Amino acid sequence: MPIVKDIIQFLEGKFPPSLAYEWDNVGLQLGNLNAQVKKIMIALDATTPVIDEAVEKGVDLIITHHPFFFVGVKQVDFGTPKGQNIGKLIKHDITLYSMHTNYDIADGGMNDVLASKMELQNVKSFSMIDEDHGLGRIGELIADMTLVDFSDKVENHWLANEVHHTQMVDASSGGLVGKVAIIAGSGGKYFEDAKHAGADVFVTGDMDYHTAVDAIEMGLSIVDIGHYAEVVMEQHVAGLLADKFDIEITVPTASKNPIE
Repeated sequence: MPIVKDIIQFLEGKFPPSLAYEWDNVGLQLGNLNAQVKKIMIALDATTPVIDEAVEKGVDLIITHHPFFFVGVKQVDFGTPKGQNIGKLIKHDITLYSMHTNYDIADGGMNDVLASKMELQNVKSFSMIDEDHGLGRIGELIADMTLVDFSDKVENHWLANEVHHTQMVDASSGGLVGKVAIIAGSGGKYFEDAKHAGADVFVTGDMDYHTAVDAIEMGLSIVDIGHYAEVVMEQHVAGLLADKFDIEITVPTASKNPIE
């Protein structure tokens, strides 16, 4: 039977913590590296419903994308939702581990998964953090299409299980798009990187008004798929672990987009 450390070593071999941005907090969030693991849950966020479901299912290890702790903790108040969740994790011997920007940046991680689901060809990295690794991915559609058709295919075909609504920033002037850049999550600030990489359309989340205005001025269309599209990591990481370890892997039924 594996221990937490075995699971982490496997994941960090694929998604090294050294790739994470300095502001990020990846790795062990809470728990015991030497605890035995019989059941793992993969979740986008360690929310109250997710933790409650993990307790109910007898999960030993929760692996999330978004860190549970982003800043230092000076006190734990069990009267707050955060404090109550910390108490549940401790009481039920559940270890919590997160891989965030290292998973986004690493080969085979978040943005490669999205590029694959959108069937992009000749995929390369952009917005580089070193000579070999970049946050974003850019590739070519099998066939050029209008921005409206592209957005519709993202929402209703390629990412139908992760994206329930897209928003468009249309700089296409009715023409076709063929080169697609992707940065999952709140990637709006990288729109200039996407344009300089040669993208016709930039797929990301949490687009704000002023960025949209600037993107149109630069001639870059944007399809906003929302931050929750990152939930694609649940099935992806679950599959990686299921192929490696002979233990039960689950994803939460409680994961939910907080923005309807």
